[in-house]
Amino acid sequence: MKNLETVQRNLNSTTNVSQEIQEVKQAADLANATATQVNEALRPIKEQLDQWQQTYRDTNVTTDDISKALMEANKTVHELATSIPTLLTKLDQLQNHSVQMPNISENINRIRQLIQQARNAASKVSVPLKFTGASAVQVRTPRNVADLAAYTSLKFYITLSPQSAQQDNNTQFVFYLGNNDSAKEYLAMALEGKRLRWYFNVGGKTADVQMPEDVSSNGEFNNVVLERTLQYGQMSMSSEATEGDQRVTKAYVEAEGDQGLLNFLTDDTVFYVGGYPSSFKPPAQLALPNFKGCIELDTLNEEVLSLYNFENIYSINTTVDKPCGRSKPVLTQAWVNDAAYFDGTGFAEVTFSDEADRIQRFEQEVRLLSHRGILLLLKNEDKFLCLAVLKGRLKVFYDFTGDLMEFEAKEPASPSLKVNDAEPKVLEIIILRSNPRVVVRNSRVNLYSQQFSDIPVFTGSYYLGGVPESKMPEKLKSLFPKQGSLKGCFRAL
Repeated sequence: MKNLETVQRNLNSTTNVSQEIQEVKQAADLANATATQVNEALRPIKEQLDQWQQTYRDTNVTTDDISKALMEANKTVHELATSIPTLLTKLDQLQNHSVQMPNISENINRIRQLIQQARNAASKVSVPLKFTGASAVQVRTPRNVADLAAYTSLKFYITLSPQSAQQDNNTQFVFYLGNNDSAKEYLAMALEGKRLRWYFNVGGKTADVQMPEDVSSNGEFNNVVLERTLQYGQMSMSSEATEGDQRVTKAYVEAEGDQGLLNFLTDDTVFYVGGYPSSFKPPAQLALPNFKGCIELDTLNEEVLSLYNFENIYSINTTVDKPCGRSKPVLTQAWVNDAAYFDGTGFAEVTFSDEADRIQRFEQEVRLLSHRGILLLLKNEDKFLCLAVLKGRLKVFYDFTGDLMEFEAKEPASPSLKVNDAEPKVLEIIILRSNPRVVVRNSRVNLYSQQFSDIPVFTGSYYLGGVPESKMPEKLKSLFPKQGSLKGCFRAL
């Protein structure tokens, strides 16, 4: 019996050992699995280290260096983990704040628009300003002074004060438009007694011309128009009478120099009217007392201009010195009263004087309907210059050397080239002979400018709105069948 108990205990012990062996096997399997997972996790790092070793085998980097770098990277990541939530919180606060506030850039743009609208409104104030002899205005510089380079047209109204008119020898400053350094190019005007003298400098010696007619001093205004094409200038003055015929007086001048350009820079251009500040040094001939009388600006290169769109004013008080009143002429239906209708079957022959040997200008007001035809033809035997319409667009053809040629437009996409829309237009051909060139414009916009070594002399007459079949140049017959007649209205023939 005792032996049986001993055998039983041994069997029980064997069972416990088997269980322990099984547990050890399971633990070993778990350890192996854990080791495998660790190896798998470390394998990319080992591969990266092997790659670094391959790449940097010639360097002196040690394991300690790598460990140090990894520790620093870990520190940086930890700091980022702390900083990023703070940054995100601040960004959320800023976003919430910006949602509550209107967009600042939109406000700035809106303010700029309002300023420009105010300036545009000021430019349209057609009221004269009274100058006392101590006052002056600096008019805001035109937006694109580069447009004044080759051609400048300034229109304004002027009348003298009775006191100023009584002083026949009195000389006064009227205006200065030009470079802040008056040794450079400029346009300017002075009053000598009762007569205006116009100065302009286009890079050479200053040219000047005096108007042979007195400026009014009885409350009526004179309308003054200054036109300059390169070095050629024309000044005209007419009265602002509301009834009867107006008398127009003209004066001409030619400046020295071949280029004839006004080189203005926006930031360095000033426009003083009636006087000038002490900080400005005018040309010697314009270092004069301030103007006494009334002036109203009209247009500069057909852009509306006003003394009330100013940058600075000097001793101006419109409460004490009330603006002068200018009577406006009665408007008439000009195109109804003095326009000639061309029905597309005829033409007109217009005679002209041969007085101008340096410059010839042919100007015509039109309202066209035709999409093809001849507007104006100048001939000298077989040579010709032709202003025409093709597909509704303004074209210029010429034959000076035996071949038909065509001008190239300065801006082929310019809307001013379209002329058959029945809208009023002023078309011009300007022939300059001292520096041979032909300029073609539509309502003062330069469309063509062609340089030549020589230009034929055109005298006597030209054809308008078409050409007699017997006078049609052979080279134009393929472009304009028969007479090339146009349909439309022609004014001021």
